[in-house]
Amino acid sequence: MDEHYQSHFIHAIAGLNPNTNCWVPIAHISWDWHGTRQSHVLPGPLDRLKSQKEAEAYSVGMARNWINSGKPGIKKS
Repeated sequence: MDEHYQSHFIHAIAGLNPNTNCWVPIAHISWDWHGTRQSHVLPGPLDRLKSQKEAEAYSVGMARNWINSGKPGIKKS
């Protein structure tokens, strides 16, 4: 699942965790910063989501929240 959100590209994926039999949401986020491409990966919970579709939607939500929060953890130079 892909989405553009506030000048960012979100690529949401989900992988099945065989230990918990739950889907793990992962958001790959990329954006341009002063002419260079930046990216960040956000992993989600390992033991909560029971479907791939639910995990992908959760990934998009995680990414949107991270962007809205000012991209914590990213060093701004």
